[in-house]
Amino acid sequence: MLGVLLSMLPEEDQDKAERLVMKYQNLLFAVTYRILNHVQNAEDATYSAWERILRHLDQIDEEDESRTKGFLITVAERTALNEYKKHKRRRKAEVYLAEDSPYYFMRDQDLENLELSQCIHSLNKRYAEVLLLYYVHGYTLAEIGNLLQKSEATVSRRLKKGVEILREHLMPD
Repeated sequence: MLGVLLSMLPEEDQDKAERLVMKYQNLLFAVTYRILNHVQNAEDATYSAWERILRHLDQIDEEDESRTKGFLITVAERTALNEYKKHKRRRKAEVYLAEDSPYYFMRDQDLENLELSQCIHSLNKRYAEVLLLYYVHGYTLAEIGNLLQKSEATVSRRLKKGVEILREHLMPD
């Protein structure tokens, strides 16, 4: 998707932009993911950050790596925070609609999913993110390990522990 964005740049700027993307793409994704805790939202925020960054490409000095890195991280953080606030406002509006609307109803399955979702989000972040990446987004243990910069064994233990905690919450004996 960034390829389309890069192709819209003037030819003389494309090489510089490609070097920046190759060097900092994972870092910017990590920054946005830490704020948003959701893979798709983090990808969207990272793309939006790159849109903003590439508009100011002429002001970026590749020689001054620390200043460039600081600028890129700042843009990514602010973009992610804006996305977070936007989603938070949208969720509040949906809750108000659900409570106030006489037409709103939930099926039993929705209630179960809501309870499961609430339990997952109440977990420690390390367990919740592994559970979501594995079961909701379909990542393998190795892919999750790469994303979180953890070993596959650590990811496996966190997944197992997260499932155990969920079982305790959802199916008390």
